Amino acid sequence: MTTNKWQELQQATDARVDQFLANPMIINKASDLNTYWTIIQRIIMNAAITTVDNHMTSIKYKPPSTNCYNIQLPTSIDATNIMNVRQQIRAFHKVLKIRYDRLIKKQDDKNIKENKCTIIIDRVLQSNNGTSTLITDPNEIKKLTNQHFQQCAGGTQIPKEIPL
Repeated sequence: MTTNKWQELQQATDARVDQFLANPMIINKASDLNTYWTIIQRIIMNAAITTVDNHMTSIKYKPPSTNCYNIQLPTSIDATNIMNVRQQIRAFHKVLKIRYDRLIKKQDDKNIKENKCTIIIDRVLQSNNGTSTLITDPNEIKKLTNQHFQQCAGGTQIPKEIPL
């Protein structure tokens, strides 16, 4: 994703979160926090759907795995335990961000595999002793391309046949 796309996603998410946070969040127990996290996830997904071109179009439910992040919140939040609760929420936010990034990367990798790209090299500019020659013969292009990729990392590997 480009920087502009990330900014669009951030702005869309911020606008939706600002609307959501117009009402105060009251968290007295773990189920309240889970409800708010579910709402925040929906906000992020809705922002992604409207701003990101290659977003996932559907979400399949998976039961929680054994490695889920578990927040143990006190029954009430007061001045003595507010820092602990904030630290747990920040840690949970980091976990959500990592999982979201992995999900996006997995989706991008899937798109790359599904949309196989082909590069067609129909001409090569060869430089020898300060003179440049444009090569358009397909057999010579295959030979030079093969030679280039065999030697670009240093050393010659086993010659391979390049199909047309």
